[in-house]
Amino acid sequence: MNIQPRTLKDGSVVWRLEVVSHKDPATGRWVRVVRTVGPFPGAKDKGRARAEEAWRRLEAEVKRAARAGQDLAARTVAELVAAWIDKKRPEWRPKTVASYEAELRNHILPFIGDERVLELTPAKVDAWLQRLRRDGVGLRSANLARQLLRSAFEELVRLDALERNPVARVRPLKQGEKRPAMALSREELDALLHEVGPRVRALFEFAALTGLRRAELAGLRWTDVDWERQSLTVRRTRVDVSGKVIEQEGMAKTQAGLRRILLPEQALRVLGDLRELQIKEGAWSESGYVFAGPDGEPLQPHSITQAFERARDRAGLPEKLRFHDLRHSAVTIRLAAGIPPAVVAQQMGHKSLKTTLDTYSHLLPEDDAEAVRMLERYLKAQEKGETADGD
Repeated sequence: MNIQPRTLKDGSVVWRLEVVSHKDPATGRWVRVVRTVGPFPGAKDKGRARAEEAWRRLEAEVKRAARAGQDLAARTVAELVAAWIDKKRPEWRPKTVASYEAELRNHILPFIGDERVLELTPAKVDAWLQRLRRDGVGLRSANLARQLLRSAFEELVRLDALERNPVARVRPLKQGEKRPAMALSREELDALLHEVGPRVRALFEFAALTGLRRAELAGLRWTDVDWERQSLTVRRTRVDVSGKVIEQEGMAKTQAGLRRILLPEQALRVLGDLRELQIKEGAWSESGYVFAGPDGEPLQPHSITQAFERARDRAGLPEKLRFHDLRHSAVTIRLAAGIPPAVVAQQMGHKSLKTTLDTYSHLLPEDDAEAVRMLERYLKAQEKGETADGD
């Protein structure tokens, strides 16, 4: 039992534990797992007893990993996470893979990538997260890196190669005050639409009416629109990944994102006018993209954001407004029209509203068709109200 005490400057004692795992066949050297524990409260002899317990647990972990066929004594954190990403690659969207690879490259590898798997402790994980924040890494990115690390270690627990997940014992960094969801007023939306041409105007107005995400709008084709049933089906997304645009059929941000949406007549009118424009320009085809340029090529996701920001600035609207706030506007309109939150969540494909929906859905109607009729009545009332004000 190799246990060495070390006294810190404040007089407290920590304990260095070392367990011999196996001989590396490539180098002929013994592979050792080292972990530091403590300080423990109480007398030094009690601390020694706690350190011996920790050593026995560490020895058990080394043996457990060996029985599971996992060489965790020599394996590094970076190797573990990279292998986890490769395993999940077929299941994840390309954008998710690119995001996790960036977290590994930028926030795990430089800090704890060389740490051996069995030597990573909750204290080291906590220190790593605090270091990321001190170095200016955003809260969301730091917590995303932690989630990636936790998932990779959780796989070892599932395989019975680890008894406990050291990352799971460290809470995510606390979220500060979130940016409140912003919705554009009718006046702000009109000002925005005034600054763009007919194709982009149709895109912005349709986004505010339906709440589709940018990637969903960019991937929408005319074949997704059912004129007879006055609905559309979200079947694909187009996303920017490492400078390339990737179209993903049958994939969405969440499973709830794959959905059919009934459209109010205002949204159908926007689509009808846009189709006539494309036919007039010779850019329309039955399988073409709904939101496209004069040549029929789809608008790129990043260009949609850029167009919004330019129009926003020309209209003199607040700089904090984002394209995604058109989606918030769609939610606000529906809730103001009295549409049940549960129905709104289904229309938006927004799974994270579950708690709110569970609270309010029993008080409100469940009919999606009735929700659209309520929305139409609300929009018409708004239009009439504005006409009266203008007389």
